[in-house]
Amino acid sequence: MIPLLSLTDVRVCRGESPVLDAVSLSLRRRDRLAIVGPNGAGKTTLLRTLVGLERPASGRVRLFGQDCTTEAEFRAARPRIGFLFQDSDDQLF
Repeated sequence: MIPLLSLTDVRVCRGESPVLDAVSLSLRRRDRLAIVGPNGAGKTTLLRTLVGLERPASGRVRLFGQDCTTEAEFRAARPRIGFLFQDSDDQLF
């Protein structure tokens, strides 16, 4: 079964410092995943990378079987991905 979302050896940096380093992840239909960790662990950066709001310095992002490297490729996949803020008031107001 083709993964719905996958990251392969993704690296995202802030300046010279890596926030995500060689991260690989694959989610298939009916998979469930909890992303937990302390502040600054890279949880939000991981999710922002999956939807194309952060661009990796290296590695590969695939959404619904399509490699995503350009804004147009991410834009085509975004209607199928939900991204919610932890505090719903930040999203509504």
